[in-house]
Amino acid sequence: MAYTYFYKAVDGQGNDRKGNIEGLNEKEVSTLLREQGLYVTEIRLSDNLEDPFARKYKLDWLRPKYHARIKSDDLATFFRQMALMLQSGSTILESLEINNKLIEKRKLSQSIKRIEINISGGKKFSDSMLGEKKIFGDFLPKMIESGEQSGELDQVMERLAEDLERKSEMKRALKAAMIYPSILVIVTIAVIVYLLVSIIPKFAAFLDRQGSELPASTQIMLDMSAFMEDNGLSLGIGICSVIFSILIFYTTKTGEKLIDKILIRMPIIGKNIIAGTMAQTGWSMAIQLKSGMTILDAINASKQLVKNQAFYAAFTTAANRITEGGTLTSSFDQPIIPLMMRHMITVGEKTGELDSVMMQMAHFYQIELRARIKLMGEMIQPVLTVIIGATIGFVYLSFFSAMLKVSTGGQ
Repeated sequence: MAYTYFYKAVDGQGNDRKGNIEGLNEKEVSTLLREQGLYVTEIRLSDNLEDPFARKYKLDWLRPKYHARIKSDDLATFFRQMALMLQSGSTILESLEINNKLIEKRKLSQSIKRIEINISGGKKFSDSMLGEKKIFGDFLPKMIESGEQSGELDQVMERLAEDLERKSEMKRALKAAMIYPSILVIVTIAVIVYLLVSIIPKFAAFLDRQGSELPASTQIMLDMSAFMEDNGLSLGIGICSVIFSILIFYTTKTGEKLIDKILIRMPIIGKNIIAGTMAQTGWSMAIQLKSGMTILDAINASKQLVKNQAFYAAFTTAANRITEGGTLTSSFDQPIIPLMMRHMITVGEKTGELDSVMMQMAHFYQIELRARIKLMGEMIQPVLTVIIGATIGFVYLSFFSAMLKVSTGGQ
């Protein structure tokens, strides 16, 4: 199948030339242009809507999914369909072409199309994926390469689909657990700000006209309201500045390492990060070891998936120790690695069943993470409910105490 390419070139007289030309791949197009005496400076797929690939999206820009970012679910579906087609006897190129017709998101479809073209030009599937790092990252192409080498590409794709689906499931569980607490936090802040800025000042003006001595709770409430009126803007700017500074600091290597270390030591949050990291590490190492990768390669690939820099440093240390001739057990003997994980790594190394052990540990930590997420949501909800109730109750107490004192003439 020929594709339409846009090119820029320079002819023998030094004049700039550009236009569209059809060819099977960039190599063929480059050869055709050189035969015409042109020196090629740029070749890419044409954006012309008459191109069959572009025509597929001629009206799709009106649909929200056209502009949506690519999620783990999209990649999971892609790998699942690829595995099914390869198992049915289709070639990689045939599977990609059929799959691409089912993809709704343009960025992913364009990426697959470029992979198709590279494979048609003689590149391996894994090498073609490496050129699409924005979509597939570093880990997925390495897994595909291991599948190509072992001859189990369809099975590797199935494992990748399962891993991506598990990630999506955990993200959905975390979001679902945090929706209600997040709403409560927003409502709590909105209610407190509204009372301090809008209602209480009017109440204060009314009490001032009465000239009565106010109850202590009422006076505290009025002082808080006056403070917010006088300093609310400065306080808001200050809080935003602190948050912004922390975020800027986190973009630096030093800041990221320091904040990540603090996060894993925090109550509740730290345990969730540890459980999530161990689950991800277990899945990724099990998949890679089953696909025939060495332990060292599996560790190096797995650490690329770790977002917490404290754990990234621990896995780097483990890889360095193995390179120096250390055992897997001694390499992972680090305080940051949970004792349970260290013990099971020792068992897996001794029995030669490390891939199965890592899979079991991944299941264990996934169940623990689910339980912790559920517990976190259940803990946050009543705490926030008490805070909202206490705030509104305090305002009502102050209001009615003051009204009672005014109605009794300050008695």
